[in-house]
Amino acid sequence: MIGKHIAQMAQDGPPTKRIRMSNDSLKQFLNKPKRQSSHQYSNRTNSYTLTVKELATDKLNDLVKTTWSPDLPKDALPAFSDDLVKRLYLEELNGGSSTPPILKRVMILEFSQYLERYLWPNFSATSSHEHVMSIILMANEKFRENSPAWTSFHSRPDMIPVFFEAIFSLLARRASLRLHERLAHLVFLINAFQSLEDDLVRPQVLRLVSLPLWAALSPGRLQLEMHHHPDWARRWRHALKKDQKAAAAAAKRGGGGTKSKGKTKEESRTESDMVSSSIDLNNNNN
Repeated sequence: MIGKHIAQMAQDGPPTKRIRMSNDSLKQFLNKPKRQSSHQYSNRTNSYTLTVKELATDKLNDLVKTTWSPDLPKDALPAFSDDLVKRLYLEELNGGSSTPPILKRVMILEFSQYLERYLWPNFSATSSHEHVMSIILMANEKFRENSPAWTSFHSRPDMIPVFFEAIFSLLARRASLRLHERLAHLVFLINAFQSLEDDLVRPQVLRLVSLPLWAALSPGRLQLEMHHHPDWARRWRHALKKDQKAAAAAAKRGGGGTKSKGKTKEESRTESDMVSSSIDLNNNNN
């Protein structure tokens, strides 16, 4: 009998030890707060589709029809309301929550042409944080759906540099953004860097990874870096000369002497002189 029992134990393996939880431990386990989601949307499924019934019965229908519907004539469009953008960002896009927005709500807003009809036409250099983040989310949704994301931006090409300045300014205060906001911001930057074929987007993102990035340096720092990298200094001086020629040509055409890289012609000449002196100093030391 004992031998039979031992043989059965050998066949079944060592007995497993059951862990019994007390009622208090079980309550603590069930009430343990969930980790903050690190995903862009609360609903992560990429195959989610909207039905005709959902679109027809959604609570935003009345707002869309009276605010930015394509069926509205231009003279019937109401005045832009930043308070409305803030409310939609907080209530529909979870801007005031640590929880990412629900994918369905993002899809419905994007389908209503929220970006094309309301957000982008009313964007300016003084637009609110909620306005900028709403544009980011709508653009990301277009990329997720493989829709032409930059088409609507081309309606106001002069505002694209202003918009990217707002995007880049978020980098300086990422610590104050919620996790899902930082993720949406990162996804947008990735999408932008993967859109170098777009003539209006390419010059904006390449500023972060090419020689024009040096334009953001202070004069002292610029001189120091060029002193250590004379080859880059020569290229920088060549780029400044090209900018000065372009500015002079624009002035002759009546362009008023446009600024390049945020620098005036006089500032560029000063930087060019600084670079030249830095090169000479480096050569003398060698």
